[in-house]
Amino acid sequence: MTGVELLRELIAAWRGLDDPEAAALLEAGGIGRSVGNGRPLFGLATVETDGPFYVPHPDGKLALINGVRDDDGALIDLVATSVRSRAMRRRWGEGRFLGGDAIERARWSSRQSLYRYTDAWSWMRHGCTGAVVLDWSGAVHAFHDVSGIVCESELLSARLKRADARPVEPPPIFVPLSAPQHKEARHG
Repeated sequence: MTGVELLRELIAAWRGLDDPEAAALLEAGGIGRSVGNGRPLFGLATVETDGPFYVPHPDGKLALINGVRDDDGALIDLVATSVRSRAMRRRWGEGRFLGGDAIERARWSSRQSLYRYTDAWSWMRHGCTGAVVLDWSGAVHAFHDVSGIVCESELLSARLKRADARPVEPPPIFVPLSAPQHKEARHG
């Protein structure tokens, strides 16, 4: 699957906003239908979960669909957030955050704290101004050099503290079974 195919899926989800029930659902969730003015393209679609990922499915459950971008702004993944449970699943598993640009701004500004939200619904409701963690494995280290973090809830704050308290595991370290013999170097 390519970035173009991801964009097609995202546009199809955006077209799902034309449904009057979808508009009412967004309004009830505190999210308007507008795109632009800093708000990225998003939509609603039916999906099924496939382990840690999701797949579009006509008989699936309704979810908010957001694009995940890399540091250069390229679309690298999609995330589906359940309308009912607010559980999030990525399409490919590539993206680590929604709002990576907010992390960068907070990193380079000594006076700007990073706002952290629990899920994409909350992030959208707050104007996409902060960040949402999509992949907690190693993601917490991306926040170490920001001047401060403002968490949406005590529960999110506690989860961030727990993740930060875990020691960083080194990569696997190997020794070949037949280690070469090193001769002492002589200097003449």
